[in-house]
Amino acid sequence: MGCCGYIHHVESYCGISTRLTETSLGQGADVIIGLIDHVELSNGIRLYLNILFTSTGLLEELTSRGLGVTGTLRENRCNAVMKLPEKTAWKKEGRDDTATSSTGKKNGSALE
Repeated sequence: MGCCGYIHHVESYCGISTRLTETSLGQGADVIIGLIDHVELSNGIRLYLNILFTSTGLLEELTSRGLGVTGTLRENRCNAVMKLPEKTAWKKEGRDDTATSSTGKKNGSALE
């Protein structure tokens, strides 16, 4: 969306015939990278991703481009570097509880 809330680019997914940018980060990342490549995003822009699209590889790629990213990450997409609570600890928490992970390194205006 633009500064006034206008949509810049929409692309319908039509299965295998849809031409996606190939990133080797997976189909969700290919969709997001393909969409952001159509608009000029300046450093510091923050993106919010649906659980379907979020992966650690995509978060790293977008951060390296100077973009801030927030997204829900599926359990099977977390890697060992992420210091998140164990699964057994999560069972004791409420459904709306959250956890965060960061390397603490600044990359442009975004925190990795």
